[in-house]
Amino acid sequence: VKTAMEKHISLNFDIFDEEGVEKLAVESDRAPMKLRLVHKSPPVICVENFFTPEECAEYIGLSEPSSDEGVLEVQSKTFA
Repeated sequence: VKTAMEKHISLNFDIFDEEGVEKLAVESDRAPMKLRLVHKSPPVICVENFFTPEECAEYIGLSEPSSDEGVLEVQSKTFA
């Protein structure tokens, strides 16, 4: 992962062990983040356990339009 990402973005790899597992999470009650290289060129990484289950639920709730709002619009250069 480190070699694939070095020319693209800077990540603090010091917080991960040689297997890509977060070191400091052992001291907390949440699951450790884990880096996984999905594709080398272009580099695509997956960060497992990036959000806690509670954070995931909150973001999912934000993405669901209320009955008052109708259609959810996304304004992004990625999505047309």
